[in-house]
Amino acid sequence: MWRCSSFAALMLPTLREFFSNDQIKVMTEPATLEGGDVMMVDDHYYVGRSRRTNDEGFRQFCGFLAEWGYTAEQVPVEHVLHLKTGGTYVEDGNLLVSGEFKTKPAYRRGQFNIFEVPEEEAYGADCVRINDYVVMAKGYPRVRAQLEAWGYKIIEVEMTEFEKIDGSITCLSLRW
Repeated sequence: MWRCSSFAALMLPTLREFFSNDQIKVMTEPATLEGGDVMMVDDHYYVGRSRRTNDEGFRQFCGFLAEWGYTAEQVPVEHVLHLKTGGTYVEDGNLLVSGEFKTKPAYRRGQFNIFEVPEEEAYGADCVRINDYVVMAKGYPRVRAQLEAWGYKIIEVEMTEFEKIDGSITCLSLRW
């Protein structure tokens, strides 16, 4: 896992080409925050507490968010690698959930149209929305049908080799 200091040393020069210093925040050790544990829903963030995101990472992240008027809450992650392994917010109030995330209280407050992904299609819940399209793994017809019912256009990509090593669409996505 990247240490905050080594990641910052590698990425800061590039980030400074695109963002001002007041837009860049760097966590200090012992904080850890995995991108796959962070899900933005409007002006609120759901942050998975996992093997890769610790309480100090969550605390520092909340401090950064508060400066910009955003809020966050922690969601325990117990049986999968990170938060987005078990669910994806595809905008417009639509949330795909699988496994342990089907019963998380944070998702059950009525603000979402929730599709509970069947266990045999759980990998298909990890997808990425880009404009009117959702990029998803090929081979998950029920997830695809639900996304189409919500009005999204679908781009399916072959992910079988990445799936073997617990990689997914969001793992392969770098967006800002």
